[in-house]
Amino acid sequence: MSKVIDKASSTKSPTAPIITTDTLRVNKSLLIGKKLKKCFSGFGGAIGTVTDYPLEHDAYRLKYSDGHVDIIPFNDILKLLPHGLNRDNLPTKKL
Repeated sequence: MSKVIDKASSTKSPTAPIITTDTLRVNKSLLIGKKLKKCFSGFGGAIGTVTDYPLEHDAYRLKYSDGHVDIIPFNDILKLLPHGLNRDNLPTKKL
């Protein structure tokens, strides 16, 4: 599970774009520069920074402080957005 950490959430300027699934579908660069916490089974979590969105891969590049890089497909990012970011438009999973 990943979480987006937005330290400036309480001090965002009025013109800062609101990140929702709909706004991400229109402008996939909105997550660039954001911090994500990703949990690795058996190892715990690590915080990485979204460095870019290679359009040809339809995926985000997440770089960690140890130099490791993950490529996370767009649809996987949508599934991992925390509740703090508007997830209202995501399909609900049936258990």
